[in-house]
Amino acid sequence: MKKVVILTVLVCLSLNISAQIQRTFFGLELGKSTSEQVFESLKDKDAFYETLNGEKSIIVKNTRFGGYEWDYAIFSFYNNLLTSVLFEDFNNPNSGDRYDKIIYTIYPKYREYIKKFTPDTQSYKDDRTILIINKEKDNVSMMYSDIELYDEQSVNERNEF
Repeated sequence: MKKVVILTVLVCLSLNISAQIQRTFFGLELGKSTSEQVFESLKDKDAFYETLNGEKSIIVKNTRFGGYEWDYAIFSFYNNLLTSVLFEDFNNPNSGDRYDKIIYTIYPKYREYIKKFTPDTQSYKDDRTILIINKEKDNVSMMYSDIELYDEQSVNERNEF
């Protein structure tokens, strides 16, 4: 009986842990990986630096994630820590189908974290990560962000006023 109880507790814990929104991409973790680590890890994918909104970003063209080819993956940083990963696909006449398939895959996995659900946007938020999936005309994007770093960056930017 004791083994059954322990096994049940372990299964429940593993289910709870696996239910968190993904934070690791290509071996790089939101809130932990530095820009140097990201660049070193992605340099074989022809990554390059770009300054977006006053912060250094790393961009990778034509990358694969989640079973799809994406035009861009943009890795953004705040205080030199990976804050968000944005996957974008532009000018794709099949964007509606792609969006629907992504939602069909993600919704069952993260439904307990849903924050917004419209025909063109869905967002999911747990205690550490937010995921936003968006469709606009022939474009689809999917962004994972570290909540703590994103909030800190937003407050800092608002203080500029």
